[in-house]
Formats: sequence, C-alpha cells, structure tokens
Amino acid sequence: MSEKLGEWFTTAWDDANYLHVWGFHEEKLDPEAVRTRLPYIERMVNETIRLVKTSQNPRNG
Repeated sequence: MSEKLGEWFTTAWDDANYLHVWGFHEEKLDPEAVRTRLPYIERMVNETIRLVKTSQNPRNG
C-alpha cells in the first residue's frame, strides 16, 4: 500500500499498531493519545477503501 499511497501510509500503520498494542492490549494510552492518532488512521482506512474500490472497477477512478 505504501508503494501506491506514499510513505505516510507506513507512518499511519505504525500509529495504528501502537494504538492497538498500547491502547487496547496494554491499556496505557489516555484519550488524548488516542485522539492524536485517529486522523492518520482514518485517512489510512479511507484511502485503502478508495484504492480497493478503484481497483475493482477502474472506470470509477
């Protein structure tokens, strides 16, 4: 995905992984730590959805 969307995707993936491990499993993150990562993770999800939809139907470009 990073090859298609750019380096920011790798950073967002790292943020999502950090949130998953330290926020969910370890319960070490406060709400602000979650909020600061959320926009990057949302962008990652939205761009991935867009890319998958486009690859399924290239005319929707």
